[in-house]
Order: sequence, then C-alpha cells, then structure tokens
Amino acid sequence: MEAAQHLVQKIVGSDKSAPPQPTAEELQKLRSTYEKANQDHVFAFYDSLSSSDQATFYQQLSQFDPARINEITDRALNPPAAAADEPHAGVEPLPESATASILDSAPEDLEKWNNAGLDLIAANKVAVLLLAGGQGTRLGSSAPKGCYDIGLPSKKSLFQIQGERIRKIQRLAEKKAGTKAGSVTVPWYVMTSGPTRGPTEKYFQENGYFGLQKENVHIFEQGVLPCISNEGKILLESKGRVAVAPNGNGGIYEALVTSDITADMRKRGIEHIHAYCVDNCLAKVADPVFIGFSASKNVSIATKVVRKRNATESVGLIVLKNGKPDVVEYSEIDKATAEAKDPKQPDVLKFRAANIVNHYYSFSFLETIPEWSAQLPHHVARKKIPFVEPSTGETTKPEKPNGIKLEMFIFDVFPLLSLDKFACMEVRREDEFSPLKNAKGTGQDDPDTSRHDVLAQGERWVRAAGAVVTTEGDKEGVEVSPLVATGCDCPIGRADKGQGCFRPPTSKLWYPGNRRLAVEYAPSLAAARSLFIGHSTLLNIMRLWEQERHDDPHSYTGGRWLNRDELERSSRFVMFDFPALCERVIRACTGATSVVEYEKREGGFNRVFLLTMDNWQCVVARAPTGIAGPPRLTTNSEVTTMSYLQSKISLPIPRILDWSDDPSNPTGTEYIIQEHVAGVQLHQEWPKMSMEQHMLCTKSLSLTMKKMASLDFPAYGSLYFADAPIDSGLKIPFERGFVVGPHCSPVFWNRNPGEQELYRGPSPNCGPWRDLTSYCRGLIDTGFSRLPKEEAIDTRQTLPYQGSIQDHIRLLESSREVMQKLVEDTRIQDAAIPTLLHADFHKRNIYVSAEDPTVITGLIDLQSTSIEPAFIYANETPDFAAPPIIRSEDGALDHELDEGVISKQKGRELKDASICNQTYDVVMTALIPKLRPARLLDPTLFRLFHYTHTTWRDSAPAVRQELIERSARWTELGLEGSCPFSPTEAELKEHARDYEDFEAVQALKLRLKRTFDTNSDGWVPNDEWDAARVMHRKAYEEWIETAREAEVNGEEMTVEKAEKMWPFDAR
Repeated sequence: MEAAQHLVQKIVGSDKSAPPQPTAEELQKLRSTYEKANQDHVFAFYDSLSSSDQATFYQQLSQFDPARINEITDRALNPPAAAADEPHAGVEPLPESATASILDSAPEDLEKWNNAGLDLIAANKVAVLLLAGGQGTRLGSSAPKGCYDIGLPSKKSLFQIQGERIRKIQRLAEKKAGTKAGSVTVPWYVMTSGPTRGPTEKYFQENGYFGLQKENVHIFEQGVLPCISNEGKILLESKGRVAVAPNGNGGIYEALVTSDITADMRKRGIEHIHAYCVDNCLAKVADPVFIGFSASKNVSIATKVVRKRNATESVGLIVLKNGKPDVVEYSEIDKATAEAKDPKQPDVLKFRAANIVNHYYSFSFLETIPEWSAQLPHHVARKKIPFVEPSTGETTKPEKPNGIKLEMFIFDVFPLLSLDKFACMEVRREDEFSPLKNAKGTGQDDPDTSRHDVLAQGERWVRAAGAVVTTEGDKEGVEVSPLVATGCDCPIGRADKGQGCFRPPTSKLWYPGNRRLAVEYAPSLAAARSLFIGHSTLLNIMRLWEQERHDDPHSYTGGRWLNRDELERSSRFVMFDFPALCERVIRACTGATSVVEYEKREGGFNRVFLLTMDNWQCVVARAPTGIAGPPRLTTNSEVTTMSYLQSKISLPIPRILDWSDDPSNPTGTEYIIQEHVAGVQLHQEWPKMSMEQHMLCTKSLSLTMKKMASLDFPAYGSLYFADAPIDSGLKIPFERGFVVGPHCSPVFWNRNPGEQELYRGPSPNCGPWRDLTSYCRGLIDTGFSRLPKEEAIDTRQTLPYQGSIQDHIRLLESSREVMQKLVEDTRIQDAAIPTLLHADFHKRNIYVSAEDPTVITGLIDLQSTSIEPAFIYANETPDFAAPPIIRSEDGALDHELDEGVISKQKGRELKDASICNQTYDVVMTALIPKLRPARLLDPTLFRLFHYTHTTWRDSAPAVRQELIERSARWTELGLEGSCPFSPTEAELKEHARDYEDFEAVQALKLRLKRTFDTNSDGWVPNDEWDAARVMHRKAYEEWIETAREAEVNGEEMTVEKAEKMWPFDAR
C-alpha cells in the first residue's frame, strides 16, 4: 500500500513540472496563426486532450512559426533551377592564397602557428564546440554516440578521449606560457539532440566530466523542425504532439544564440572556436596549429580537409563555387571533373579537399548569427514517417516515404563569406580523420576501423621515438593516453625524422592484450624491455633508474651534521613522485621527449635537480623541504617575487617553466621548474679573478641591488599573486595581480628542525604589516611563540645560562617597551622604508660569464625574499664584499698585527677585499636612498630588531646584552627620554657571569667551526665526514679533560657544565 501511495505521489509530483495552461486568448491567437498558414489541422484533437496534455501540446506548437515552416518547406522543395542545369559550373579548387597543407608547409610556419595557437589557448581565448549528434543507433546502441566504446584496451568512450585531449591541451598551453596548473581553461560546448541531452548530462556527471571543471562544460540542445507530409502539411506523431526531427548540424548556429552559448563565450572573452564531430576518434581537439593558422589569416571560418582517397570516394569537397567558398557533394560533379588531375601535381586529384566537418570560427563572426541565419537553406530528406491521420485519429506506419524532414548543413554558411574571410587547411587523414558511421563488421568507418586507426597512430608515435614494437598474437598497435600525448604536443615537423612526440619516462600507455604498461622506474623495466627493444629512450629510463637507486631523490645525501644529524637529515626528507616530476619537466621543455640524466644538488632548504633532456636542454627542478617555510606560501611567494621583478626591472633571473604550490598535484610536492642559468657559479670563478675583475663584478652586483631597492611597496611582508591561497584579510593589494601577504621567511615560522615539536606553535602574527609599529609587534609575538612547552625542555641539555621561560617573558616584555620607544624616533622611521632585496645574495647564488666574469648572467634562489624595513638589509654585507679580515697563526682575529708580518700575497688579498668592500659601501650608501639613512646611523640602534624573535634559541644573555648596551648608550645614541629597560646592580652582576659563559661557548663554537670548516649547525660534506668525526671526538675529549682538571682545582667549570656547553652532540 505504501509503495503504491509512493508511486502515486511520484506521478502527481511530476505534474509540477508541466507547463501552465494557456489562457483562452493565448490559445485563440495560436490557433489563428496556424489557420492563416493552413496548418490548423494540428488542433484536430486538442479539445479531447487532458489539461496537462493540452498545456504540453500548446508549448510545443508555440515553438514554431507555421508561416516560416511553409516558407522554408517551399524553398527546400523548389530550389533554384540553375543549380541543376550544370552541376559543376563555376567550380574550382580554392586558390592557394586561402589554403595551407600540413603535408608540405614549411616547419617554421607550422611551428609559428602552433606557438600562436598555444598562446591564444593560454590566454583563455579558445573554446571547443562539439557536435555530439544523436544516438548510436547504427552502432547498435541507444546511448548517445559519444558514450560509445570503440574497443580500445582502455575501454575509453569517445567523450572521454576528447575530454582528456582538452585536459592535455590546457596543460600544454600552461607549459608554453609558463603559468601554473589550472590557469588555462578551454570551455567545452557540447550540442546534443533532444533525446540525448539528458543521457549525455548524466554520463558526464557520472564520469566527473573527465577531469574537467563542471562549470566549463556546457551541454545544450539543437533545435527541431516539424516533419512535413508530401502535401506540405505538418505531421502529427500523436493526437497531442507534432512529429519533429533535429534541424541538422546547421542548426548549431541558432542553438548557439537561443541557448545563450554565445553570451557565455562573450563573458569569458572567447575569440576563437574549434568545432568538430563526436564520431571522429582522431580529432585534434583545440588544435593549436589549426587555431594559429586560422587566426593568422584573420578569417571568419576555416576548415580542415583530408586528401580524397580516389576519384570515386563518396565525400563532399571544399571548393570555390561561383567565386564563393562552398561544399559540393560527390554526386554534384561529373566523372571527368572528379578524375581531373592537379596541373602542378599530376599524381594527385585536382578536386581533393575532402570535407571532414572540422571547422574554426571567429567569435566576431558568430556574434552576427542573427543577421544571417535566416538565409541558410534547408535540405530535404524523404523518409517514412509514422503519423496520426487528422480525419480519423488512426496511426499510420507508411511502407514508403510519405514525408520530408528538413535539415540545415553546417557548411551552408560558407557561401555567405567573401573568399578573404575563409581558409582551408589540409591535414593527414591517418592523423586526424577516422569517422564512426557504420555498425561493427562492415569494414569501413566502423568501430573496428576506428580502433585500428587510434592504435596505429599510437604505434607510429612510439616508433617515431625510436622504439621497436612487438605484437602479441593478432593484436596490433599501441594505445597512448590523451593525457600523455594528443598529437598537438608532437614537435612540429619531427615525427617523420625519428623525433616524435612520445615521452616514455613517466608516460602511461595501453597496449594490446588489455594490460597497462606504466613506463616508469623499477616496477616497469621488465615490461618496458618487451615493448622498447633497442629504444634509446628506454636506455635513458634504465640509466635514470640505476641513478635513482644510487642517489635517492627523496633523502638528503649532501652531507652530515655534527649536531642532531638524524633530525637534520630527516627534516630535509621529501616524499614525492620523482617520475611524475620528470614528466612535468619533459612537458615543460619544448622538443624534449625524455630525461637523459640528472644531478641532485642539495640545498639547505630544497631538493634541487639539474636535469639534462634528450635535446640537451638543461633545466632545474626544485622541491622545498619541510623546513623551507610555510607550506604553499613559500613557493607561491618565490614565483611571485621572480615574476614581479621580471615585469618591473631588468634582472638575469631564470624563467620559470612550470610550478605548483599545491602538493596534491601528481608529483606529490610543491615544485618549481626553471631554466638553468647561463654561465658559471661566482663562487667557483672568484679565486681565478683579478683584483680589477673583483671590483667590477662587485660594482655590477651592487647596482643590481640598486635596481631592486628602487621598487616601492605599501607594507612589510612577502609578495604573492592575487589568487594565492591566503585569507583575503591577509592580502594588501598594491598592483594588479599582486598583493603583499604574510611574511614567508623562516624568521616568523617555526619550521627549523625540531622547532615544531619544541615550541607552542606558529607565530600568530606573520604579517603583513602596514607600519613599523605593527612589524615590531610581529617580532615580539613571534618571540613569545618560540618559548617552549615546559614538557619539551630537557634540563640535562639546557645551557646553564639559558634562562627560564619566565626570564624570557620578562626580556620580551622589556624588548617590546624599548622597541616602542625606538620606532618613535624619526631617524629610525626614515630608515624603515619597505624594501625588497635578495635574501641570500652570495657568490653561490650568482652566475657570471665564463668569458668575462664581470658580466652577471644569473641570480638564483629568491626563496624567502621579503619586504623588510630598509634597516634590516642596510648593514648586511654579501661574501663578495666582505671587509678584510686578518687572522693570527692560530686562526683568531687580529686587527693589530704588524704589517711587516703580513705576506705580500696576504697583503694583496686584503687590499682586494678592501676595494670590494668600499665599492659596495659607496653604492649602498650613495646610490640607494632607501638604505642611506640606516647606513649612516650607528648599527647599535637596529640590532634589537634582529634578535627579539629568537630569544630562546640565542639564550637570555644574548638579548639581555643588547638591552643593556642600548640602555647604557641611550643618550649617546641621540634617543629621547630614558630607556625603559633599567637593570639593577644585582641583575647586572648576574648577567656578567652568564654572559661570560655565553661568550665562552660562542668562542668555542667559532673555533670548532674553523677547525672543521663547518657552520654553526656542524654541517660537514660527505667526503670529510669520517675525518671530521675523529677530529671532533678528539677535540671533545680534550675539552672534557680540561673541564675535569678545572673541577678538581675547584674552579667554576665542571664536567657537567662542560658537557652542556659543548655545541655538538656527535660524540
């Protein structure tokens, strides 16, 4: 009973979607319209219909203009007589000025069109228009034809193949433009028939729109026209419905307007449209060569053609008819005309341009549809059409044609154009045309031929790459996924030269036997050998596989640490899909098909790879480690900073080829792929350079800083693209497409090894900041965020002078008060202009010409480069301009050594360093207005700004000493009032004792750094690790023995204290 009630409710509920009943006036008006056209017989049964059926019938009849139906029927049944008098009169091939051919065009022309097309696609100015047709009835299927599986090993439908080709072309355009993934959209407009619209929408939904965004796929319906009897009467399908039929593929023009597709194109800024038919399994969707060619000709319509097989092939031809572009059917020309040869090419037909319904439209032309659509002719198709007899109400199923269906052809618009607005491109049939028209087993244009043509194309691509393909039994060919290659990504003009577009290292293939072959690394080598016998790319794969096993791309292998070695290395581990990253690199390199070799170059914060492609192009791929900075923000900011600088000033920054700040991409990590800069690393070249070259190089680099400092910004923080994944409240717009957002440097984020476990969490105040007061507040807030959790403190390892958490809280509060007073000083305000400079401006990040090292060829690693108060940069000196340093024999600094004991060589080195330092100082102080105020002031004024956010790391004495010095020199420094920090005598005495220990540790660490040639973290290259550990153990034992003797003698130093003061734990 409940089920029955549910069914009744469902049926009743469906009435809610029924059209409303017409008023008496509306009904009478419509009747009158049909009466005047002598078609009022359609109302013969109207009064006997139910109310809902009447409303539905009224709605259908309202869609038609019966007078217009009579007019187009008459024109279709009575075409102009001249067309029949002499079928081939005035027919000539299109002139060469309107044509081009893939078969014989110059490679540079094809490359030019391809690049132009990709540029238009990348600019989001290209759309795809699919004529999806009706049901696959001839194929034995009632589903939409696009749902049909032609029998590929992957079982992909026509819709899926074409959807994946759109995804691929979007990626190709992004690669060409150097834009991020998802920045390019090619809208897909799919025209269905009435019966197939619903099933098509459902199929797309169930298949996730084949990886495309739902909002970029528009499914709409072509129009219909009434079926007409031989006597010119509208036929009834039933008592309450007119018999209708689709109005042909030429109905697409009116449908584009009535379905608001042109309106959507206008809103998106579409300028170029590629239209094709669903049943062509080889269609190059959004073909950039075709789009570039058509756009370059500035035409309204262009069409692709294939060469006619022979004179008797039943195919329409693109011709010039009576001075206009047109299509003539094979039946419209006589045998002599069909067999005529081209005078310039005796081996080919004169009339050979076979129409494949693959067209280009300019949007400006489609916007004029309302002006000319009524001029298109309608064609007659005589059919057996079941109908209801108006006089009796009986249904008749005729045995012979009793009526006509009216349809328009998409090419009937061609003659409306002047020849200069029409173009034609000949393409290879085997590459671009394999129609699906007939049932399986017919041997022509059927599923078997479609399948064969797709697999044969894939095999050609693989063979063109140098492979030998072996078959399995009666299987043939290779299926290459459209996500790997579509033909649009094949290097122009290279397929016939053994340099095809197939890209094996990480490409996914299907091959006969319905087994998937993933040509990647270790798991696939055995399978790869069976397919790629003698394939040079396979050798590259195997070489890379062996290299990957030896040189793990995920782990840090560049060195070891004397302190927290396991933590340091594990913090730099990056889990990602290295083959997928290689594939991204291949796609980013025009003309490359594989990676020949790679070199892993470790960085402190990034996994860096120098990859050499099979075309010998070198590129750099970088993936940030977890300690590089905040996820997504660090990569986005670096790319933004590089892009912004390149758009504003002339700097030798490498061009970015591809990037992603979203680790959910197929590689599993954020990454940047960029050009490898020309030249040699300055660090390597510096020792070989003369004193004059050093000076000139320093001058060039200093002037580079001047360029960067010339840029103005409204706030402190980091640069991001406007669509960066940041809360809108943390974005300060300043130029179109760019914003200032949170500071992405590790300064404000607890990302260093062990920090996330030690501290309470990230700083709550990472910017951006519009003024210096807010910036200082961010420093203090970050300092508070870096006070450890009580339970995380290991008192056994804590330095005796470290200070308690309460000590640090008091120091931070005092620092806040002092900084508030400092920022009130106008001199400090003048020295705090927001400034962007290279955050790591040192010789390892600078490249110079090998021929002339004074010429700067590249600046790399702008990671964490941010907008700071100018005084943050003012007194930083890069290593190429470091002041001269004199050391005594034991390595200690000694600025008072007698010049007589300095060797001539050392004297030259000191003079050299002095000149470079002075050169840098002159440029920084005299030529960079933003830095001048800070460089002319006492550096003591600014030191506190460098330390307040790291009090726990540096220990309490370090920060307290800064506060004490500031307090003692307050008046001397020209500061108003009194210093808020005023320690007592007892506090000063206690501090003196702690500070002595602090300095002792710093001196010890400095000596160890020099002894082991390491940094403050104790990093040592792999080839020196064993020796360094032995030396370290010996030095540690001597240190402990000295402490033991001191403890025995009753001195303050004890073994326990010495253990805590020793800076490294590799004991």
